[in-house]
Amino acid sequence: MNTDDMLIAYSDNARELVNSFEKKLNDSFKATPRSKIEHYMGMHVLYDMPKGLFTLLDTRRHVYGFINHMGLDPNSDVGISTPLHPHEVYSKVDSPPEMDIKLRDKVWQAHGKLIHLAIWARPDLIHSVSVLGMYVYNSRQKLWNASSRIAKYLVKTRDFKLAFGTPDIELMDPEFYGHSDSACGGSIDDRKSINAHIFLLLSAAISWKVKLSQTACLSSQEAKYSAL
Repeated sequence: MNTDDMLIAYSDNARELVNSFEKKLNDSFKATPRSKIEHYMGMHVLYDMPKGLFTLLDTRRHVYGFINHMGLDPNSDVGISTPLHPHEVYSKVDSPPEMDIKLRDKVWQAHGKLIHLAIWARPDLIHSVSVLGMYVYNSRQKLWNASSRIAKYLVKTRDFKLAFGTPDIELMDPEFYGHSDSACGGSIDDRKSINAHIFLLLSAAISWKVKLSQTACLSSQEAKYSAL
């Protein structure tokens, strides 16, 4: 569910239940007749059953839009391999004493576009979006430069899609499973850890999140337990 937009995913043996559910909805609300999804919340939904790909979530419309918004050409050769610089540190110390309203508005607008991408279909962006989100309240040039770097990363990965399934059926894991990890003391402002988790089904990510731990951990082992 997303406000008044709803998707129902089901297998053939649940068709009668879904038909009954849809009838109950239509008794109370005016709803669009059920059909195979092609677009949802700005995402293009693709299918390639011969290759064993049940669903591909395609957000290139938003990716290309963000790249253009940042003043880059989506078809250029400026691509880089990571969203954030691995040795760049972000801290409240960098915040300027006086707020630049024009720069803040630019950063906020760019960050809002990135949030949409990271939440819906680009788990590879969620860490960078989470880290930068801690400091957008008082934006500075450093954050704008980071958004520009993410745009260059998206140039290189512009055609990435979230695919459910795999052409090699032996590689597809039908089990639901997850991973978690933590960067102990990742926030240098308060020494709290940056925790992350991701859950997968049919070899594709279905849920992911990055957030600060609630307390400062005393060791990397404790931080990993906290993330778990």
